[in-house]
Amino acid sequence: MYQMRVQLPDKLRSALERAASSAGKTPEAWASEVLERQLSVRDERLRGRFGSVDLGRPTGADNDEIEADLARAYDGGEEG
Repeated sequence: MYQMRVQLPDKLRSALERAASSAGKTPEAWASEVLERQLSVRDERLRGRFGSVDLGRPTGADNDEIEADLARAYDGGEEG
């Protein structure tokens, strides 16, 4: 476990102690849980931005489809 020493202004320290007390936890445990939850939410939001985009044309490793597109392109180029 990683330990970190943090200096807080008195006003923030008091708010931390009140929040931890109302949750029945130590300030350290409460702050650790809140930080872990916030980082998890941030990571989920970031992962939510990952996905697929349909460009309307093959871009992957579907060789049959890519070869068919190339054949159409070359056939169309010779006709034009």
